[in-house]
Amino acid sequence: MKVLFLDIDGVLNSTASSLAKTGEKWHAAARTAETQAELLAMIGGEFGYGQTFTFQTIDPTAVELINRLFEKEPELRLVLSSSHRSFFSNDETGIVYRSAEHLRALGLYLKTLGLCAALHDITPRLYEKRGVEVNAWLENSAGIETYVVIDDGRDFHAWQPLVLTDAKLGFTAADYFKAAALLRITESEIIF
Repeated sequence: MKVLFLDIDGVLNSTASSLAKTGEKWHAAARTAETQAELLAMIGGEFGYGQTFTFQTIDPTAVELINRLFEKEPELRLVLSSSHRSFFSNDETGIVYRSAEHLRALGLYLKTLGLCAALHDITPRLYEKRGVEVNAWLENSAGIETYVVIDDGRDFHAWQPLVLTDAKLGFTAADYFKAAALLRITESEIIF
């Protein structure tokens, strides 16, 4: 199995997309009214500032570049390592962190952002550097052939395969090619 550990802020949205508001507004961003209604019903209320801001500033190009990795590699699994993994899990919603219901809510959230890959899992919340959390997830998982971390933060071990994005730009074509190479996905750098 191949795994992609995904951050969201600075990867799927950026300073550029936030300034330009290139992403669709929330009311248009939901891929289907069913997904939007289903997620709202699960959390029993409204979206918070963090979710709404992300819906408004998502960069559709960054999302489609991530989607392309999953289209090119059917064995690739998505593990959310972003702070967004805590969304929808709290006393207000009654949803327990990392429960099946929590993973389902996060899966709907990622689908609403435009990601085509199903959510496989999320990293544990250890209140440590993300590299430690990624490593803890890997230690408790079997059959990992290779993995890549896509993040704009530097709090990873030097030996971890990291595609470090520039938060001002988000996930770019250059980042895509680095991630593809680390995942051993064959991709031509000349695409027209």
